[in-house]
Amino acid sequence: ARQYNDIMGRSVKQSERYRLMKEAGASYDEIHKAFNMPTKMSIFTYHGEVDTTMSPIDSIKYYKSFLRCGFMSMSPQNGAVKAYVGGMNFVHFNYDMCVEGRRQVGSTIPLFSCHGKRILAMRPCAKCATDIYRGRTTMDSTQLQQKKIRRERHSEMGTGAV
Repeated sequence: ARQYNDIMGRSVKQSERYRLMKEAGASYDEIHKAFNMPTKMSIFTYHGEVDTTMSPIDSIKYYKSFLRCGFMSMSPQNGAVKAYVGGMNFVHFNYDMCVEGRRQVGSTIPLFSCHGKRILAMRPCAKCATDIYRGRTTMDSTQLQQKKIRRERHSEMGTGAV
């Protein structure tokens, strides 16, 4: 309940309505009353805009119910942007998730792990003892050289196995 109240309170304070009322000198009670008073407004739906009557606080709750995400794809060869979707509707969600949104990098870690294992000529699912903070591996140079040679041989044979 506390986290919900914090999120809603922050959303109210970041709204244009709150900012304008605060600049006009409205008290907290006046702002709270205004946010709970039903008003006519146009809201976003997946089927187009809908004119309705709801309180600004209900409007904030409604917009918080949408899962908002962005997507950007680029070519690894030259860095050209292939696809870019910053969100679902910039008119109602004036926020570009690709540029301004926070990232959750956890899902990208396996990609770097697999790439590192390819460099070490290991299978993607193999376990390795790598000290990622220091950028060193527990394998000695002889082991690394042997893996590199095996990798080159398999790529020459076209087997892809290591």
